[in-house]
Amino acid sequence: MREAELTCNSCKKRVVLNEMKYSKDGAGLICSECYDKEFHGGVSLRQKHEMTNIPAPVENKKKVQFVCKHCAFRYSRALDFRGPKLCPNCGRDSVVYNLPNKAEDLLRELDEMDDI
Repeated sequence: MREAELTCNSCKKRVVLNEMKYSKDGAGLICSECYDKEFHGGVSLRQKHEMTNIPAPVENKKKVQFVCKHCAFRYSRALDFRGPKLCPNCGRDSVVYNLPNKAEDLLRELDEMDDI
């Protein structure tokens, strides 16, 4: 049994009835290709869905560690962050760089390096 076919009002191609949709003005039936061009700027819904599912490349930005002297909250931010230097936890302006080691530890490491 053959499926019913209609002529697209836009491109004049013969198309199977289940692929037809109403045009933007609602006056006539158009094929799914013309529908995508009319409603989605030439991109089919499937293509649009595939394009949105492509993850954006993630840049590994260098981060700097901070600690709040008031509430001891530790966090990191991108090195090129230009926002306010306020603690995101307490909102105070008492944030300093969180150095990985204390001065004594750094001096001890330097002494150990000299011994090598």
